[in-house]
Amino acid sequence: MRYMVIALLALVVGCSSVNRKDEAKKAESTVQKINVSVSGMVCTSCEKSISTKVAKLDGVKSVVASQKDGTASVEFDNSKVSEKDVIAAIESLGYKAHIQTETPTAKQ
Repeated sequence: MRYMVIALLALVVGCSSVNRKDEAKKAESTVQKINVSVSGMVCTSCEKSISTKVAKLDGVKSVVASQKDGTASVEFDNSKVSEKDVIAAIESLGYKAHIQTETPTAKQ
């Protein structure tokens, strides 16, 4: 009987620590938004190809590609997919891509 109580107690303690780990992992995951400069987009079909390919990545929440601006805005869960994965997906279609960085404005 005592061994059953000990086994049940160990099971309860083990389950609660697993739940805490899951909660900590969920807290670590954050949604990130990046703007990617894309060279070679010349039409709306290019926009659609990029949007479709990137949207298939696990963790991607939204993709908006703009041929006019030469960019793709991507919102994703960085615990599931990385910036490098997004770039690789775009470049696998034959485009050149890199993360846009904001340039500081000059003080006057």
